Amino acid sequence: MRIADTSSAEPTTIWRAPYIQDTTAGGPGRNAVTTQMEIETEATRKAVSELRRISGLTWEQLAGLFGVSRRSVHFWASGKPLNATNHQRLMRVLDVVRDADRGTARSTRAALLDAREGTTSFEMLADQRFREAHAALGRGRTRLVPALTPLGEAAQIARKPLPPDELYDAKSDRVHQEPGRARAARTERGHRRGRG
Repeated sequence: MRIADTSSAEPTTIWRAPYIQDTTAGGPGRNAVTTQMEIETEATRKAVSELRRISGLTWEQLAGLFGVSRRSVHFWASGKPLNATNHQRLMRVLDVVRDADRGTARSTRAALLDAREGTTSFEMLADQRFREAHAALGRGRTRLVPALTPLGEAAQIARKPLPPDELYDAKSDRVHQEPGRARAARTERGHRRGRG
């Protein structure tokens, strides 16, 4: 990247490395590579979380599905990046499991671990036979989303947070206002001196 210096009469060129930028949060020079990595990391974290939630599989079973340690899957779930091969595999497994979702994690897990013709859909996914696993599982039913009724006006007012000045005053309130309700603490003595 070249930047022209306009302070002198003759323009001089200052060379800067393109990968050294100001990476302050939200700053104008935020590194696009860092932002892309954050987006991919968040997508991976959500994908692992969704796979575990829909499939009902344990951490150990998820690790076996990808041929990695359970610790690696925990790292993925906390946002650590994974290599391109495992990322593509994760997305393909998630597509199959989403399509085969039975409505509850327990039902989907039972379908994944149900042996048909000597093998389970889980084993097919572990062997990267995605089409066979998809055909064996079939299409599941859609997950029911509970219909939430909106809160009434009185409930909204009751749930509204207190203003900051009231919260600040609450900080200095006494916790125990009734005298004589608690007993004084006593220290525990182990052995008296002189006695063995």
